[in-house]
Amino acid sequence: TVDLIALGNPHFSLEETASLAALVRKRCGLCVGTAEGSEEGRFFSVKKREGVRVIITLGREVLEQAEKAGHASVLKYFGVEFVTDTCWCFPSVLPAGTRAVMTNSAKYAHYAPGLAASQGHPLECVRFGSLSACVDAAVSDQAPSLPAWVSNFAPRSRLAAVGGGK
Repeated sequence: TVDLIALGNPHFSLEETASLAALVRKRCGLCVGTAEGSEEGRFFSVKKREGVRVIITLGREVLEQAEKAGHASVLKYFGVEFVTDTCWCFPSVLPAGTRAVMTNSAKYAHYAPGLAASQGHPLECVRFGSLSACVDAAVSDQAPSLPAWVSNFAPRSRLAAVGGGK
C-alpha cells in the first residue's frame, strides 16, 4: 500500500496543478458549481483514500494562481496538502512514519530512499508513475505493479529498495 503521493520535485507548476485538478475531476467524477438539486460551489465526489497523504510542493505564487483559477479548491477537496517555498529534500516535508511513496518525479524516485534514510526513517518502497497513476494510487492506496522489464532485469537488491520486488 501507498502512504504518500509526493508531487512537485522540482516545484509543481500552474500547468501541472491544472492537469492534476482535471485528472481528479475525471477520475472521481468531481462536480464543481451548481447542479440540479445542489448548492452553489458544492462538491460531490470520491476523495483520496483515508491514510494516503497527497502532498504537493510548489511556489507560493503558483499556489495563489491555482487558487484564483479554481484548481486549488478542487485539489483541497480531494485531500491534497500544499507545501510552499520548500522542496522534498528538506526533512520537514517527508512525513514521519512514511513507508511507501508514489511520485511522478523520476528525480524524487531516485533520491527519496537516501533522503528518507538520512532523516531517520527508511522507506520500504518508492514507485514512479504518471500523474494519472498517482491519482489512482491516492484513491486506491495501491501502487501499480512493477513492469516486467524491471522485474526481469533489475538487480533484486534495488527492487527491494524501490518497489519491494512485487
